[in-house]
Amino acid sequence: MNFKELQRIMPGLIGEMAADVTLDAESEMDEFVILSHEGDVFDGDIPRFVYYKSDHPDLLNHISVLVNEGFVSTVSDGSPPIYRMKKGFRSLLVSAQKP
Repeated sequence: MNFKELQRIMPGLIGEMAADVTLDAESEMDEFVILSHEGDVFDGDIPRFVYYKSDHPDLLNHISVLVNEGFVSTVSDGSPPIYRMKKGFRSLLVSAQKP
């Protein structure tokens, strides 16, 4: 599956991820955590992006696709799950934000 297909099947998630990495381009932050809904608290030891199941109804399925296709890797499958964007995926996300 290529990046254009990802944008087609999960436009909301890819759009949010692209906006996040573009706004935070200087920090090179690449990890993210999945929480149920805004207001849930995650007290991690390093800064991470946060994506909410309540904002993306198929979030866990979409993350599985991203993992299976090699765009992200699992850091921890605990509660909550933590993932890391691969460098190439992060670059594609930044490029997607450029006009």
